[in-house]
Amino acid sequence: MLTPINLRNPNDPSKPLHLMLVFDSPKLILGEDKLKRLQPYILNLLDRSSEPKLRALDKERFKILTLSKQQAAFMIDSAEKEESSCLLSSIQALCDKHLTDRVTVPQRIKDSEMDMHIWHRVMQFEVEDNQMVVKYLALGEFNNFDAAMLELDKIYPEVSSRGQASLV
Repeated sequence: MLTPINLRNPNDPSKPLHLMLVFDSPKLILGEDKLKRLQPYILNLLDRSSEPKLRALDKERFKILTLSKQQAAFMIDSAEKEESSCLLSSIQALCDKHLTDRVTVPQRIKDSEMDMHIWHRVMQFEVEDNQMVVKYLALGEFNNFDAAMLELDKIYPEVSSRGQASLV
């Protein structure tokens, strides 16, 4: 699917830039198998978080909930709905900063007057109804989830590609 975007040219406002962004498919909610592979990266981020409430979270409470055969979500096992929602929102912000913003696909836009890069995020974390779903868009060099996981392995070598946190 092509999505048109019009931008103001900073060098000459009378000559707007017309761009077409390409999206291969809509973002799909990841299933349980993929969340199990992603979970150690999130637990690693929780351990390294500057927020005491995230570092202190009992990791056994951070679970995967199967929504359907194809979809799953993260949840925090808690009697307090408000506490769970607050923790998930903090975890979402942490994931956005350290996972979503690190696995991106560049698109270079160049014309005679301007050279610009747009970065497309292939993962998206969303919190709703005390659940955090992860959506994925196959795009460019991250045309499958395995490619994104390999990139995370490079960024976070302390977490192995098998999804087990290292003891180092």
